[in-house]
Amino acid sequence: MCDFRAFQPQLMGLSRECALHFPPLKNVDSIEAMAQSALEAAPEKFALAGFGLGGTVALEIARRAPGRLTRLALIDAHYMYETATIAAERDVQMARVRAGRLRDVMREDILAHFPQDQQPSNEYLEFVLAMATDLGPDYYQNQARALQRRPDQQGMLRRMRGFKTMIMCGQLNQQTQIKRHEFAANLIEDASIEIIPNSAYIASAEQPRAVNAALMTWMQQA
Repeated sequence: MCDFRAFQPQLMGLSRECALHFPPLKNVDSIEAMAQSALEAAPEKFALAGFGLGGTVALEIARRAPGRLTRLALIDAHYMYETATIAAERDVQMARVRAGRLRDVMREDILAHFPQDQQPSNEYLEFVLAMATDLGPDYYQNQARALQRRPDQQGMLRRMRGFKTMIMCGQLNQQTQIKRHEFAANLIEDASIEIIPNSAYIASAEQPRAVNAALMTWMQQA
């Protein structure tokens, strides 16, 4: 539930070196439809980076059109199907959002990514909540349904060839923990992994210098 504001530091820090395009995720309720929409708007060849749900969409793009990718960066992405327990929790969250409690649901979700003794500032919370409320409840419902129905991409990770892949994750993220990303990186031939210190939720906004440096290294790899 974020928009281009989460990636402003990348626009400012990398645009002199790369032509950047930030396509918004289409407001639909499946990973496959989001991926197809993004592909239709993309150039013939491109490097692709995706964060969170966007990382899951990026994996689907890689599955559909591997020959169009020159590089792939997956940032705090989801690689496996959603468990029944988490899917049921999402049903409860979606009901609360329909009842007008989007801010409450998002606040709880943000805080759950941070360790108890390293909670985010109010300024950061309001920054993320502003993006979520601007997108609105319908967008939340569709993204939640897409995550519930996402495919397991472990087989896809094993088959990926032909482009440089980097997996990036926040060191403090309590929801997509480092070991999951290390497991995914080990499935991909010649993948690199970057762990961003002191980041728990939106690494691109929390630690922009570290994220920009990792992205530039990835872009410059032969």
